[in-house]
Amino acid sequence: MIGNASTDSGLWLVSSDGNLQHLDSIPTTGLAGSDEALYRLAVIRGEKPKTVLAIYDSAGLTHSYLLKFDTYHSKSIAYFDDSLAFFHGGSLMRLYPASMQCAPELIESKIQTVQNDVSSGIVHPVIKAAAELFETLERPPVFDLTDNCVLVADDAEQRLNMIAVDGPHRQLQLDCRVRALASDRNSIYVASEKSNAGKAKSTISTIDKLNLKIGSVLDLPISIEAIAVVSRRLAHGLEIGGRTNRTRVIQEDQIAMFESAHVRPSRLWASTILPRGLLRARIDLVAPPNMAAGSRSFVPIHLMNTGDFIYTSTPPHPIELCFKWIALDRVDSSIEGKFRTPLRRALPPFESMDCEIFVVAPDHPGRYELQITLKQEGVDAADTLPPSGVARSTVDIA
Repeated sequence: MIGNASTDSGLWLVSSDGNLQHLDSIPTTGLAGSDEALYRLAVIRGEKPKTVLAIYDSAGLTHSYLLKFDTYHSKSIAYFDDSLAFFHGGSLMRLYPASMQCAPELIESKIQTVQNDVSSGIVHPVIKAAAELFETLERPPVFDLTDNCVLVADDAEQRLNMIAVDGPHRQLQLDCRVRALASDRNSIYVASEKSNAGKAKSTISTIDKLNLKIGSVLDLPISIEAIAVVSRRLAHGLEIGGRTNRTRVIQEDQIAMFESAHVRPSRLWASTILPRGLLRARIDLVAPPNMAAGSRSFVPIHLMNTGDFIYTSTPPHPIELCFKWIALDRVDSSIEGKFRTPLRRALPPFESMDCEIFVVAPDHPGRYELQITLKQEGVDAADTLPPSGVARSTVDIA
């Protein structure tokens, strides 16, 4: 079982006997688990904090892309019927992981309401029940979806509502403030705050689905924001890969050794904001001479890390490729690209790789200069790289 603590910073693995393992320190607002993956809404802090969707598999590795939710936010998410469900703007929204093989920045176009599916009658009954319920709510609910019912916490009444699709609705009085819900085939897991003073800050109660009786109760010394149930295989992978990957673990251990000797190593992972001027790279660009106005395409580049840090697109301060258009036939006209492309792998100093950047052409025809640079989350300027770190190419937009 995975629990996240907002004030205690990070992702935790919680076993059935209450054993806690701290996996990382990235704030999280939502978790959902399937048989094969853990889906995590994590927060990247900066001048403009962003919520990203990170996906972990049984190898314990984050997928090579991070999916940004700049406008969509949910208090909880659920994995059901091969999709992720969450609340936004008074509606139940869905995102299908199978559709994420497109450009990562196009993911918002894949988020959809279920209203059309409900009206056509092709939606799962549980999804339909949740959609109808969410239309009556003003605030994001704490919820989960099971095979035959919608679980929703009622904070005002301090109870758990089970809205069944093929039977009577049931309620369970909890007398506590529910922070998160999760479920499996036989049980419901309720994470709540502890009202009394003491070492324990929260509890996770196990409730039998059949008779709604509370079984075991775990007292935990952390505050909980979200929980999810995962398989033993996936939990083992998260244990191994909780610090991203083996190479990075070795690097972090080496850094700790240097710090204990009060010596600064020459090479570090760029997991914190780099000082100005230290994000250095050489980018070779082969852009098409012509593009249609408003078109979207992948542009091949060759990227070399000429700095002293290992560049990576993982939280909390990912380094990504960004683009900007400068109009050559108009004065003082530039268009900042709102989409960014994550690096497909970690890039050590003086190593290079061929990759592609996702680019959206300007809406208005004309002659433009396409500029491509590296950008780190939390750093204001996108073009603080030395001249060799900015690739330029002239493109006619028709």
